[in-house]
Amino acid sequence: MICTEDRNDAFELASKVGMSYYHSLVMKWLDTFPRPKGVPEWPELIPEPSPEDVERLGATGAVVVGDPEDCAKGVEVYEEIGVDQVVFSPLTTQISYEDALSSFELFGKEVLPRFDTDPVHRTTRMREAARR
Repeated sequence: MICTEDRNDAFELASKVGMSYYHSLVMKWLDTFPRPKGVPEWPELIPEPSPEDVERLGATGAVVVGDPEDCAKGVEVYEEIGVDQVVFSPLTTQISYEDALSSFELFGKEVLPRFDTDPVHRTTRMREAARR
């Protein structure tokens, strides 16, 4: 997940943080699963995406990257199929701490409130219910 004010900046940044390296490692670790077409055998790596590739991946929900509108659309892809939690792990890439922090802050300010509309956190409700 990379969320920036300017969507093109997000696509550019995502193309430079080594996200395909992590995907290549996943294919290595899960070598008992059939390798998808186009995924090279380890130790060859999946090529890094271009900014245009990142934009296409974002449009499908494969990655959540772009401006707050793009990121909200990416989360909606998961919401529409019934997912109620998503986990982002940008620090598995080579993104800088500063860029990751800025991305999370913008996502939390602009995107998250569109989906998390309950003012009481779910775990608070669970703790209260357990006390009864």
